[in-house]
Amino acid sequence: MIKKDSLYHSPYSKIKYIEVKTYYVLCTMSEYDDAIGESYIFHIHGEEYTYAHDKLPNFIKHKLVMINSIDNSEWNLWEDSTEISAIDCFIIQHFTKKNPEFINIGYKVKNEVYVFTLSEEEINIIENKSSKT
Repeated sequence: MIKKDSLYHSPYSKIKYIEVKTYYVLCTMSEYDDAIGESYIFHIHGEEYTYAHDKLPNFIKHKLVMINSIDNSEWNLWEDSTEISAIDCFIIQHFTKKNPEFINIGYKVKNEVYVFTLSEEEINIIENKSSKT
C-alpha cells in the first residue's frame, strides 16, 4: 500500500536540463468494475487517471511488456504488505540496479505498483484519454 498523502510527488522530474523533459510517473493497479482484469491508475499532480488494461495507450503497453519480462527477483521489490510513501518509489537505483537500461523505460516497485518514465507529451496523452477518477 502507498500512503495516499504522498501521491502528490508523482510525477517526479527525471532530468531538467535536456530538451525533452522526462518524468517518473507512479502507477498502481486495482480491480476495475467495467473491465476484465486489472485497471491501471496513473497518479499525476494529485489526480488519478484510470485505464482498463485493454484501453492503455500503446506506449504504456510496450513498457509493461518489457518491465514484466524481467523476473520479480531482479527488481528488488518492496513486500506487498509494506506501507511505503510515493517518494520511496523514486529511489531509482534501488529498483534498476540489476537492469540499469530500464531507467529510461520504467520499473516495478511492488507486485501492483509500477513507475513509468514518460515524456510531457505522454503524460498529456494519459491525462486527456483516461476516465479521470
